[in-house]
Amino acid sequence: MINIKIEDLIKIIGGKPNFNIEGVSVVGAEIDSRRLKDNMLFVPIIGERVDGHNFFDKAMKKREIVSLWNNNHDKPADGLPVIFVEDTLKALQKLAGFYIRMVDPIVVAITGSNGKTSVKEILSTVLESKYRVFKPEGNFNTDIGLPVSLLNMNEDTEVAVLEMGIDHFGDMDLLSSIANPNIAIVTNIGEAHLDDLLTREGIAKAKLEFIPHMKANSVIIYNGDEPLIEKEMDKHPVYSKKVSYGLGSNNTYIPELLSLDKSLKFILVKPPVPNLEIKALGIHQMLNATAVIACATELDLPMDNIRDGLARAELPKNRTQLERHGEISFLNDTYKSNPAALRAGLDTLYGLGGYKTKIAILGDMLGIGSEALKYHEEIGSELDPEKLDYVFSMEGEYAKAFTDFAKEKFGDKALHFKNWEDLIGHLKTIDLKGSLIFLKASHSLEFDKLMEKIRESI
Repeated sequence: MINIKIEDLIKIIGGKPNFNIEGVSVVGAEIDSRRLKDNMLFVPIIGERVDGHNFFDKAMKKREIVSLWNNNHDKPADGLPVIFVEDTLKALQKLAGFYIRMVDPIVVAITGSNGKTSVKEILSTVLESKYRVFKPEGNFNTDIGLPVSLLNMNEDTEVAVLEMGIDHFGDMDLLSSIANPNIAIVTNIGEAHLDDLLTREGIAKAKLEFIPHMKANSVIIYNGDEPLIEKEMDKHPVYSKKVSYGLGSNNTYIPELLSLDKSLKFILVKPPVPNLEIKALGIHQMLNATAVIACATELDLPMDNIRDGLARAELPKNRTQLERHGEISFLNDTYKSNPAALRAGLDTLYGLGGYKTKIAILGDMLGIGSEALKYHEEIGSELDPEKLDYVFSMEGEYAKAFTDFAKEKFGDKALHFKNWEDLIGHLKTIDLKGSLIFLKASHSLEFDKLMEKIRESI
């Protein structure tokens, strides 16, 4: 993590200290006062609900720390060591940019509407056989989370594997200007963030704002089955090597699914690579693994190392995971939902064999723009009674459209429920022995907790 004298820090970010800085250094940085350790730099951020400045006094009673402080904020209590700056967030970002250039790792930036965290976790595991790898924990991928993570990166890091998440135009421009990627991975262009980016074309434009910030001799690895990525790249002078992956015949890397059970077994048709396996489910995870293979190959990993890393990789929680509970199985895909992610989850559900009954429990897809209702209706009408026995929707503004538009094919096996208790009560009327229950909704609906409630109740 960053270890810097205050006098050098001030040269980088500017600012005026209110204490004697001679001989004083900070080690690491934090925005959450609960996670502070001695000698860390505290960076208070003014958020929508919480102002970090209000926690410094309490934090100082427990730790020896120094804090940045917004010039236009109320003055800190007497005796608290602070550095006054114009904007604490911009200072944090500037310091992170300095530090990553000082450490100078190979930077892999991962973006896309879906699959970023899965690719980050799989790739980090694969690369660890050759490199000292840094990855931010969780999904610290925003204008706040990414820079604070970078400041806690080890100085001996050789490869930094970074998620870059966006909500607005300009977000990717900022993040990639901090990190300056050597390799960028674009997983897909879905319907997430349409509230602000309005169209899939807008999403592609926003995602590819990283292009001007790529280092020399860089590589862009992208889903070649998504024409919007190529179309957007054509609008920029791209000096990077371009590597595509996907199911289409023109891609650089083409996988083929062999089997889908407790794990996913596949091969590469192009270039030919046999015997690949990952502890994940779904075509979308096979494509994520293929992106990892492409990236690891660019970083000169032998295929045996790649194959071993894929087999060892563990996916984050609540992402298309098969979980047993007695004689009932759950396909837990509760992390988030949007049209592309839901269709991928349903394809996985349809492809899993050996179950007497399959049940889909669906909730709202949020943040998908003004045509949200249409997306719910379309997926409801697409649900296949040949591959699914029951479809239940839960509360929310839009979810009822799933079952309203599925009723023509499912009849009384497509039902909407206003609360968890009614849903669980109905599940108890079904013979669930040998069943597979699929749950998916946007993260804020807490379907992970709904799944636990079902497990406790049936």
